[in-house]
Amino acid sequence: MTGSTYEVTFIANYPDGDRYPLKYEVDASGVEQAIELATAKAAPLHISKENLTIMSVVPYLCPLATETTNRDDLLKPCPFCGNPHVSLVETLREFDGESTWFVNCGCCNASQLPDCKEGAIRNWNQRNEPEVCRGE
Repeated sequence: MTGSTYEVTFIANYPDGDRYPLKYEVDASGVEQAIELATAKAAPLHISKENLTIMSVVPYLCPLATETTNRDDLLKPCPFCGNPHVSLVETLREFDGESTWFVNCGCCNASQLPDCKEGAIRNWNQRNEPEVCRGE
């Protein structure tokens, strides 16, 4: 999976007893790696991992279209610009902490609503091919 820039939001319990939101922007290949990198960035504030509550992990910037993206042709090309190098991007919902996925075109930035991984792939690929006019 190609990396994205994620915004990771925590609620942090500071040593003085206060609770504040804490946001970090990290480049990662998925939600788990984004959480690890953001947690490491919080360490200099003397906030331990146990004092951080994940609120959300949301892609801020999706991967650009490159030839290494979608090499297995799991996803159909973008229906708007025809780019074959689209990305499957993971996110973490704020209200329940569940991972969701969406497909994004790194060329024209077309995307879809988040769904489960299989649902995102199915929804992106579920479309009719355009009819081709044949001269008669």
